[in-house]
Amino acid sequence: MLELHDVAFDGHHGRLVEPTSFSVPDGGLAVLQAPTAMMRTALALIASGRMAPDAGEVRIDGVAELRPLRLRTALVDAPTITAPEHHMTVKNVVSEFLALRPLRSRVGKQARRIGVRAWLAEHDADDLAGARIDTLEPLERVGLLLELAFSDPQVRFAVVDSPDRHEVDRDQLLDFLEDRCSVEHERAVLAVLEEAPAREDIPCGFAGHHEGPFVLSAEHAEDPETEAAGETGAVDETAAATQTTDDDVEAAAAEETAPAAGTTELDETGRDDIAPDETSPDDTEPDDIAPETDLDDLLEDKR
Repeated sequence: MLELHDVAFDGHHGRLVEPTSFSVPDGGLAVLQAPTAMMRTALALIASGRMAPDAGEVRIDGVAELRPLRLRTALVDAPTITAPEHHMTVKNVVSEFLALRPLRSRVGKQARRIGVRAWLAEHDADDLAGARIDTLEPLERVGLLLELAFSDPQVRFAVVDSPDRHEVDRDQLLDFLEDRCSVEHERAVLAVLEEAPAREDIPCGFAGHHEGPFVLSAEHAEDPETEAAGETGAVDETAAATQTTDDDVEAAAAEETAPAAGTTELDETGRDDIAPDETSPDDTEPDDIAPETDLDDLLEDKR
């Protein structure tokens, strides 16, 4: 089992990832949801042992050590990190991965060294050899990169960074990823997504959630911004109802304090009951968006 225990990460302008706890079962699919690309990549790097958290720890099989974590996990399709360059052909991608695969995985009965053509033929992808990686269908691309990750026999957990950025239906994506998990072959997948659909059959966690993993249901499907908008709407409806109830009182007060003809005066009491305009420029800008941060700079600082 792959477990995140209160992991947190600090950026240049403050905390980038709040304490997050989650676990990925052996041989299964799990989803970790994070609202920004920076948070998703940071969590993927931490979960795969490519970056140490500023707080908390990651355990694999109960052991909180970086070396076994790195040996048994793979970081898949992380933008600007492990994602293939768009101009590369499938043959180039496979060749590069197999060449960089650690020597330890090229020996042994299940880890024989294999050439590019043989690997492509073994995975029914020899007809894709000359195709550019960016021309593949999203699921075809993700499937190819997952198979490359699991071609290292020591890898048991593939951490896929933002696969939903490739414009694919999320339910279809999760079904596809789940089909590539196997308890028998020790293949588990952690998908770090911008938003997860309501699926009770797949464990789902949220960045900043530190009370342990739970299963996503329709009850939790709505994102925090939508919930906040709903709460604001409820407050506005209450304010409107109160204002309507007090119409007679306000009308009487207006008659007593009405200004002389030809002048205009605003009633300050009435203004206090009016809800702020939700479409004003100040309100449309979320308060919790951190300034742009270069993750490469962060990684360099951590070293």
